[in-house]
Amino acid sequence: MSILKNRRLEALKKTILLSATIHLILLITFSIVKLDAIYINYFNMLDLELLFPDIIKGPVSQIVSAVLMVTIYFIFYFRFTKNK
Repeated sequence: MSILKNRRLEALKKTILLSATIHLILLITFSIVKLDAIYINYFNMLDLELLFPDIIKGPVSQIVSAVLMVTIYFIFYFRFTKNK
């Protein structure tokens, strides 16, 4: 039974990763077509504007969004990956 659970979890992880990748490709493409970086703002991707109105507007939001994405990346890189 544990093998089946692992296969289900692997399939779920890959489905989520594929969906997120397609979503990012669409957002980046739309951002390029519209010449507006707001579409690739991390807060916009998470729909945080639903909780915090106008969080995605302004240059400070773009900078904080980019810094947050890079910070999260490095947390995952250094904390959850192993040197081989």
